[in-house]
This record gives sequence, C-alpha cells and structure tokens, in this order.
Amino acid sequence: MISLIQNAARKHAGAWWENYAAIVPKEGEMVVNEPGVQLLHLNRMQDDVCEIEKWCRENGVPCRIIGLKARQTGLSTISVGSGYHRLARKRGRGCIIGDEYEKSVANLVRMFETYAENDRLFREENPFTKESKTFANRSLLVT
Repeated sequence: MISLIQNAARKHAGAWWENYAAIVPKEGEMVVNEPGVQLLHLNRMQDDVCEIEKWCRENGVPCRIIGLKARQTGLSTISVGSGYHRLARKRGRGCIIGDEYEKSVANLVRMFETYAENDRLFREENPFTKESKTFANRSLLVT
C-alpha cells in the first residue's frame, strides 16, 4: 500500500501534499501528514491547482498559474507545496517566490523550508540546502 502512495506522490503534487506535507497553521503546532494517516486534506481550489499542473505536465504545456490571492483559501500553501514538489521531483530551472512585501516573501520561504525539512519522500535522495536555496539535483529557489 505504501509503495502505491509513494508512486502517486512522486508524480502528483496533490498526492504528495496529502501524504507527506507538513504545515504550521497560523495558530497551533506543526501538522505532518503521513501515508495512510492524512491529517490535512486539499480543498477544492487546491485540488484544482494540482490537477492543472498535472495536466500541463502530461501534455507538455508550460505551467503558468496566476492566482488572485484571496485570504485564507490555501492558495499560498498549495502553490508553494506544488513548487517544492516540482523542484524536489525533477531538476527545474527555478521556482520564484515573490510578493510586494518582504514579510510575505519570508513567510512563503519559511513554508517552503518547512516542506523541505519535514518531507520523508524526497529529502534523502534530493536534499535541500537552506543557505544556497538549492536541491542536490541543482533545482533552485529564487526569492
């Protein structure tokens, strides 16, 4: 069963997120998903983002999703998670995290680092170095 989940999570950001992601809610302690013990679930909008990314990848279409940032919808959470999944899964030229406000960028980078530090699927085979913001496969996070 675990190997089926691992295979799905390697290919699909949503499957990775629901089985391996860790987040720190605004108020509370870290929540870590484990295969077969999903404490966090994608909402409809988050699932749509993952399905669009999957469709683009499977059809050879560059994926450029622009989301109007509504408050407290989970768009940042899944956008950063999808970016992490892409860079950890396969060498990418880079993922850019940007915002008008430095505090927002810092929060998004912290979210990315939380994914990297707690990921049990990709962390060993493709570790992320916080200082250089690079993965062993030479994928790069740009802020």
